[in-house]
Amino acid sequence: MSHHFSTETFEGMGLGARLAFMKLPASYTWVLYAGAALYGLTTPLGIAVGLGVRTLYNPGSTTASIVSGVLDSLSAGILVYTGLVEVRSCCNYCCQKLKVSLEP
Repeated sequence: MSHHFSTETFEGMGLGARLAFMKLPASYTWVLYAGAALYGLTTPLGIAVGLGVRTLYNPGSTTASIVSGVLDSLSAGILVYTGLVEVRSCCNYCCQKLKVSLEP
């Protein structure tokens, strides 16, 4: 439980930092609040769904294996996408910085 709490805390801090520095037009400032609210509701909603379906869940069933596999593959895909986006943005930033430092 404490590991999950610390992970959520650092993810929330990272998301908060991103939202705080977003430059949006005045008509889109609601997006910042909506993003923070959705993030804050995700965990309680997931807990509520888990509590609701706990009596229906059979971990040894074929359906549970399929659902687990699909959710694991979605999670892995999101992690790969996030990693590639971070590498690309870092590469663009570093390449621009390198280009500036190499100019006479």
